[in-house]
Amino acid sequence: MLPAGDAPVVIRFVWQCFKFACVGSAASLVHALCALLLLKLGQAPLLANAGAFVVAFFVSYLGHDRWSFRGNGVPGRVTIQRFLIVSLSGLCLSEGMVYLLTESVGIRPEWAVLSAIVLVAAYSFVLSRTWVFWGRPVSSAP
Repeated sequence: MLPAGDAPVVIRFVWQCFKFACVGSAASLVHALCALLLLKLGQAPLLANAGAFVVAFFVSYLGHDRWSFRGNGVPGRVTIQRFLIVSLSGLCLSEGMVYLLTESVGIRPEWAVLSAIVLVAAYSFVLSRTWVFWGRPVSSAP
């Protein structure tokens, strides 16, 4: 049982996790739809995926900046650079994990990808909360 004073902190944390998941899901959907569209238009798979990643990056960044971690007091020029670092390192972590799990451990690719998605989502949330958008909260009062 939580002490009464801790309940609002836990509720805010759960709400922030929910918002992070919503934005991440929306960005993933945008990534998939953009990639499929680019493939249908004849783009090479790697270029289609890279182009879709860029579009999804901005959807994700704007959603997290304006909703998931709103009011953090950190300038946008700082957060976007940090977010890019976390996004690209997450992509590398995901690729490395899928490679290791499929090639070294022998796990089916589907399970390797799902495992990587869960790990990278947690990694991204922790770094977004503790570094990318970490700052002094801005008061919503006028």
